[in-house]
Amino acid sequence: MDPYESPKHFDEDETFGDPTNHRHYELILKMVLWDEPKEKIDQKLRTNKVPPAVAEQIFNHARDERIALIRSEYLKKLILGLILLGAAAATFIGCWFGLHFIPRALLYACFVASAVGLWRVVDGTTGFCMAEKKRGSVADEI
Repeated sequence: MDPYESPKHFDEDETFGDPTNHRHYELILKMVLWDEPKEKIDQKLRTNKVPPAVAEQIFNHARDERIALIRSEYLKKLILGLILLGAAAATFIGCWFGLHFIPRALLYACFVASAVGLWRVVDGTTGFCMAEKKRGSVADEI
């Protein structure tokens, strides 16, 4: 783009380069993160005279950002679950094979850590895989 040329207005058929630079992107991102209906978002963009091609690009980019945010939260749960499972297994194996005994309280702690870790792994995996279908505000997940 020539620095001495004024920016062009978008035509109906013209697509937008980077949706994050659009002046309405932050508003649309908030609406997508709050899981507002697509019709309401489209109406907001039509009211602000955003061309349909650009509006679709903005919505898709905001939706991709929502999915990435949800997946990152569930990935943290998955990793924490794997760490708990690994710690429980290492403690059990270290005591059983290293010391040739394991105190009852430590055995129960290993069982609890394994159960919580397994729950986190299952929850994190299903949440990560089902991020696109997740409904509701993202603030509820964080």
